[in-house]
Amino acid sequence: MRTWTLAVSVCVHVAVVVTIYVAPIWATADLPAPRRPLTFEAITPIATPPIPTPRSQPMQSTKASQTFPIDEPPDLPIDDPPNAQLAPLVAPMLPEEAAAV
Repeated sequence: MRTWTLAVSVCVHVAVVVTIYVAPIWATADLPAPRRPLTFEAITPIATPPIPTPRSQPMQSTKASQTFPIDEPPDLPIDDPPNAQLAPLVAPMLPEEAAAV
């Protein structure tokens, strides 16, 4: 199978190369001239207007106001829900108990 594929591949490549070299012999006319790129004759640069800089406003001294409390309010509710039931704690298994399982 490999020998057959190699032989067919070589034959096809030789046929393509021969066609490329033989085709100009039977050509009856020259190839057309390549197209010219577009030429832009009237290029005028656009002047951008200067951007005005914003005027700096005088700094007003303002006292920083406290936006959040620093200390925790004493009357906050407890985080636990009122009907929360805790699951019983399970003692970890000893290595001897784990080997028996």
